[in-house]
Amino acid sequence: MLALSYNTIAPSLENDLRYLKWPVAITFLLYPAFALNLQGANVCFYLLVLFALVGLACRVKPLDKSFTLILREHWPVMLAMAGTAVAIFLHQLSDGQFSFKPYDLPSRLALFALIFWALLLVPGTAFRQIQWGLAVGTVIAAIKLYAESHAGELRPVDSFSTPLVPFGNLALLMGALALLSIGWNKPGDKISIAGKVIAGCAGLYASYLSQARGGWVAIPLFIFIAAALYSHLRTRYKLLTMTLLAALILAIGTHSTMVRNRIVAAETDIAGYIEGKNVNTSLGLRWQIWQASWLIFKEHPVVGIGQDRFPAAIQKLAEQHVMTAEAAIQPHSHNDIMYKMATFGTVGVLALLSVYFVPAFYFLRRMRDPDQETRTIASMGLALCLGFRVRHVRCHVFLVSKQYLLQCHAGRTVGPSDQAQSRTGAGSSIR
Repeated sequence: MLALSYNTIAPSLENDLRYLKWPVAITFLLYPAFALNLQGANVCFYLLVLFALVGLACRVKPLDKSFTLILREHWPVMLAMAGTAVAIFLHQLSDGQFSFKPYDLPSRLALFALIFWALLLVPGTAFRQIQWGLAVGTVIAAIKLYAESHAGELRPVDSFSTPLVPFGNLALLMGALALLSIGWNKPGDKISIAGKVIAGCAGLYASYLSQARGGWVAIPLFIFIAAALYSHLRTRYKLLTMTLLAALILAIGTHSTMVRNRIVAAETDIAGYIEGKNVNTSLGLRWQIWQASWLIFKEHPVVGIGQDRFPAAIQKLAEQHVMTAEAAIQPHSHNDIMYKMATFGTVGVLALLSVYFVPAFYFLRRMRDPDQETRTIASMGLALCLGFRVRHVRCHVFLVSKQYLLQCHAGRTVGPSDQAQSRTGAGSSIR
């Protein structure tokens, strides 16, 4: 009876699943706007996972390749994304205590393979429309933050229910990706290019309003990647662009009271910490928790002490006067590498770094592709991976699901390019 039922509905499924690529494409297109809110990001994430599972159940083959073949071809990336979950398992195995709670966010990274495979269903022309999702999302972020901060006079705690620092960093990243997507445009697309330039400026302005100093560190990296992407342009054009950007940044730093205050605050924090007069400043608290994380790592260098034991461990160090009581109440090391060193040891650090640098290797290799379209999306992927890595050294972005889905956007570059699709003539098929 089950076989009969399947044979009855199979033709209908074949017809319907030819349109599976469009729900995937629409969800992916809308993601940047929804990414500014945790609930919206979760909805997009689970929808893409659901679409991937439906495709697997109905034996859809994007580019005429099965899911297992995609896993074999790109196993380094898939393994890198699952590395954090593996690190947690190894720690629990050594500790003899198992819990599902630590797997919440890492499990989403581990599901990268499913969304990677689902995005291969999306035609190149539809996939490129993510550029408008990025542009619109960035402008929305800037407008929302402008309203909530009263044009920079206040510093709100969050925006769209997202902590302010991750929100500002995400807006800056989305603006940078929108600017890099200009590589998809033809020289005559003046309106389209102007819209992306506006989005890039909106991302920079949103980061400025958030006062997130860590995000500003990534700006030179984005400029360097853009210079590599547009290496074919005349030298005088590139020099002119660099000069204008440098002048803009210098003008903001010179004439903005907000930026000057943030710089002066950092200088005061550093001086107070070195002199021992005030170690409980913004920077002082971070340095204390980093030192504590390093001491914990030296005692548990292989698999760490685990997330559950981290608060008690730093409280003990506070009792030993290694750090102050104010620093010991911090829930996180405020630095991904230091936190992973303390909680999951060397294994955890290697897993964390692989999330960024394994995909970055693929993107960097594609930056030398002769096709401009491939280089463009490779540059976006490289900016994504390295941009998050630079900012995570300075400020932990708590909402990993946002980072994850953005990585899926760039992750499609690791797969076959549109040129490869056109050469093979392969599309989405059902077997």
